[in-house]
Amino acid sequence: PAHSHRKSSKYILAVILNVLFILVVWGICLIFNSFVTVKEIVVEGESIYTPEQIIATSGIAAGDKRNKIDVDAVEKEILESMSFLAHVKVKIKANGTAIIGITPEDIAYCSDIAGGYYVMSGEFRILGVSGDMADRSESVIIKLPRVKKALIGDKVEFYDDMEYARSFLDDIDKSF
Repeated sequence: PAHSHRKSSKYILAVILNVLFILVVWGICLIFNSFVTVKEIVVEGESIYTPEQIIATSGIAAGDKRNKIDVDAVEKEILESMSFLAHVKVKIKANGTAIIGITPEDIAYCSDIAGGYYVMSGEFRILGVSGDMADRSESVIIKLPRVKKALIGDKVEFYDDMEYARSFLDDIDKSF
């Protein structure tokens, strides 16, 4: 009985020491992060947007404290403001370098909607307006059924159920 009591006491002590160690490391990280400031901002990836435009949209500036930057909010703001981007990942390194990694959205389709030429992703998300159809030779020119709503950054909404058309266009994409 005394032997098993000693084992359980050692186990409890080990758990307590591990929890304390984790809390100490967490506290040190919090303190360290409060001293790290952004020294440099780098944009990685290709896009139609300039690095300066992306940095301006991010709201991150040299001198900002690392622990005061809401990375999720910055990523969301960039994606909502820049429709030609498919993915954004922001990392702030311990040396003060803020890295904004971007992935461009693939332009899949171009179509005339209400007299304007719009470019779209493969999921029918409106990316932007094109000068004319000739500007977008890399995309498939399609004729859309009656469009209910077409806002830049959002998916096109149709008046009728378009699941069959999406399925058909997916099959066309796969055949290319």
